[in-house]
Amino acid sequence: MFRALLVVAQLLAATGRAPARVPANASDSAAILAGARARDSAFLWAWRFTWEASEGLRHWLNGGPLTTKDLLTPASRIPGLEISTSLAAPNWGFRMTLLHCHFDGTLTLYDVDEYVIKSGAGKRGTCPSWYPVQAAQPRDERLDLDADIAPPFRSAIRDARDSLLAALDQAAGELPGDPWLAGQRVRFALDQGDTGRALAVTTGCRAPRWWCRALEGYVRYGRGEVARADSLFGLALAAMPAAERCTWTDLTVLLDRDGQAAYRRIPCPRRDSINARIWWLADPLFTDPANERRVEHDARQVMIRIRSTITPSERYDWRDAKGGRAIREMLTRYGWPAFAAWAGRDEDRSHYIYLGTFDSVTLDGGIFTTNEYTDPRAHTVPDWSAVADPWHAPSSAWLVSMNPDQISNVRDSSWWPTEHYARPEGPLVQLAEQTALFRRFDRALLAVATDLPTRLQRRPGEPIPGELALSTGPDSVQFKTVSGVPGTTVVAADLIAARPQVASLEFRGTTQGATSVRTRLGLDPPPPLSTLKPGEIAISQPVIIHPAGSGELPPSDPDLAIQRMYGTTRIRSTNVGVFWETYGLDAGDTADVSVSVRRVGVQPGLLRRLAGHLGFGDGTEPGIVVSWREPRPGETVTTIAGPVPIQGRNVNLGIGHLDPGDYVLTVSASRPGRKPVSASRDFTILSVDQVR
Repeated sequence: MFRALLVVAQLLAATGRAPARVPANASDSAAILAGARARDSAFLWAWRFTWEASEGLRHWLNGGPLTTKDLLTPASRIPGLEISTSLAAPNWGFRMTLLHCHFDGTLTLYDVDEYVIKSGAGKRGTCPSWYPVQAAQPRDERLDLDADIAPPFRSAIRDARDSLLAALDQAAGELPGDPWLAGQRVRFALDQGDTGRALAVTTGCRAPRWWCRALEGYVRYGRGEVARADSLFGLALAAMPAAERCTWTDLTVLLDRDGQAAYRRIPCPRRDSINARIWWLADPLFTDPANERRVEHDARQVMIRIRSTITPSERYDWRDAKGGRAIREMLTRYGWPAFAAWAGRDEDRSHYIYLGTFDSVTLDGGIFTTNEYTDPRAHTVPDWSAVADPWHAPSSAWLVSMNPDQISNVRDSSWWPTEHYARPEGPLVQLAEQTALFRRFDRALLAVATDLPTRLQRRPGEPIPGELALSTGPDSVQFKTVSGVPGTTVVAADLIAARPQVASLEFRGTTQGATSVRTRLGLDPPPPLSTLKPGEIAISQPVIIHPAGSGELPPSDPDLAIQRMYGTTRIRSTNVGVFWETYGLDAGDTADVSVSVRRVGVQPGLLRRLAGHLGFGDGTEPGIVVSWREPRPGETVTTIAGPVPIQGRNVNLGIGHLDPGDYVLTVSASRPGRKPVSASRDFTILSVDQVR
């Protein structure tokens, strides 16, 4: 340990020595760059060894640094370090599995297959993961690269970085158009927390125009200027060399398995339209003026390019032969990690022995750490099914967070998506919903219901504003203002064009760090009533609504019934109401109507099947079937007159006797002796202790 501290001191001193000034002429350009790169590399080695020393202090045990056997023993804390132990029990086993991230069947302690990113270099890989749920929340390296540098070293490393920046500025004065120098000056200014200095570099940049604009977009995004950054990245992409643009805009690793297979079949020059669709659907909030997730991707591409030009750099060896491809994929998918845990040099050497590496340069050059991310983070690139057919994609294709019920704060740490990002403005949650489409003469009536979580509440009972966004493509979105009270169900209803589109009901957080919520899904409205033939009848999909109270007639007027919709199709109740519409049946017409509820996904037991075979029942799981002929006394039917009559119907159903599980609700109607028309909705009955 003391040897490591001595090396740190020597390296920090070395990075503080300014290079001799070199005249700027063509023959000396290479010398200027070589000197700058040597200074750059010396500082990065100093930072790495400083971080290693800090990690060693955090795990100082029994008079020496951490070893594998020490992982079974709770680690002590060094007074004044202000950083808690990262490898202590009970997280050691999972972290050791992540450190040994090989994909050849040696991962035996925990199943981490979904975390593995292969590098294409032997057995090398990386396993990014969530920060262990049992551990205290760390400081975030994404926001402060020096977050885990121990206090005794922090001021020295910042002084050394200042000296490096001065040397890079001097070299840039000699070579003002060099793109590498521009990138390094931005990199280290941001690592120092000096966004003003970084911005000054980009605004005075004389490197290739596309690179200068990309660097400025990177800095602007870090300053929270998302719309400005989006514009700058667009200009950079337009001016970028074709080969660079092809790599930059390759979205393969952000997609699920089906998406990757389909995307790879599309040649790079033909990917612009599919990329536009992916980013449209991945936009966190349509109500934002810029697509923050696309800007995040562009910023990560800059980050990779300015950090991978020197190797080793921080904790990473960027060379393809040393696993660099896996690092680049990890950063493209997840960005810079919040925290890294290291088990020491002895553990590194055991890795290299396993990988068959014995040369001293490599042994000294690379270390093995975990790469851990803290939540909340948002996964906004939808399932490939939504990209291929957005108009029929359910809201589950846009599951953005690690909350399994999409509303509560329950954390599902086993959820690991193909990509995610830390939304600067605050967490984003995809809410459950129930959506209905009803035919009108030349349009469709859309109703989207969702339960607003109480954590959005400002003051009890105060409504919050939101927007219902309807979009037919990347450059087309319309908004309708809505409002709802947190802790209640909000129903957004609107007459819409009878054409495919994507709906997104959004409520933005009003302060920095506040939660924003949305529900997003595809819509394919049924044909308008004007297309119905004379004598033809049709039926709407049923919706589940809150039942009428005791002595109250179930409302069959569409405007009243829609406002009683449940905000989810996961129901915990003994009674529900069912509302639907028929088209083409008029008041006084004779019609046969039925409502049924059937269990799905469960085979009936042997006794029930035997009873059905003997004629006692139908041999299926118990459900509900209600049928009647209209008109009938006391029925609750509302008729809306018009060229094609609309009839609204509402019945109460008792479902308390049904077991928890998945069901299908079906409604049907027909004229006597005619083939019925029917429509269905899937829903789930929850037990009392189930989470929505």
